[in-house]
Amino acid sequence: SMAFSQSDMLQREVYLFERLDSGRSNERMKNLKCIVFIRPTKQNIQLLADELRSPKYGAYFICK
Repeated sequence: SMAFSQSDMLQREVYLFERLDSGRSNERMKNLKCIVFIRPTKQNIQLLADELRSPKYGAYFICK
């Protein structure tokens, strides 16, 4: 398991943090890659499935 602070992530050129349950904006950002850190609960899997059904980002990397 890895843990990074937001400042650590910014130093690694990660620019956007967003929760799957935060309400989706319609803005598409196909030029960005998405790294998903997720606990494999039924609700989280459903949120992720909803996201992938209408993807906002160009690529997804899923970590549990």
